[in-house]
Amino acid sequence: MAQSRFYLRISNRTFEHFGGHGYVDAGGAPEEIIPLRKLWSLHLSVEDSIFNENGEEIGVRFKNRESGELHDVFPGEVCNINVWTTAVDDDGCPEDICISFYLEIIPAELVPEEIRSKE
Repeated sequence: MAQSRFYLRISNRTFEHFGGHGYVDAGGAPEEIIPLRKLWSLHLSVEDSIFNENGEEIGVRFKNRESGELHDVFPGEVCNINVWTTAVDDDGCPEDICISFYLEIIPAELVPEEIRSKE
């Protein structure tokens, strides 16, 4: 993907099965704002930019790498992508978990200078 005009605000929560209680929040990653090209995840990737008829970048397409689903994200909205995968629990047994990603794309000009200058 070429250099994007957007930054990504991202956070996630992980939900694990807890006997008799269903799924419980097991923690996650705090919110951060990063350049799109710095997104690194085993479960989620930037697929492509979305352009309008004038060739202007207006959004970003993300891919759930577990299911193959594509999600179009546009500025001004928060997208929740639930990724179901298998992990190993404390006893060494496989268990299904859900990683719930929260994504928002922000035009670079709206990102505070202190964040942009860290690149």
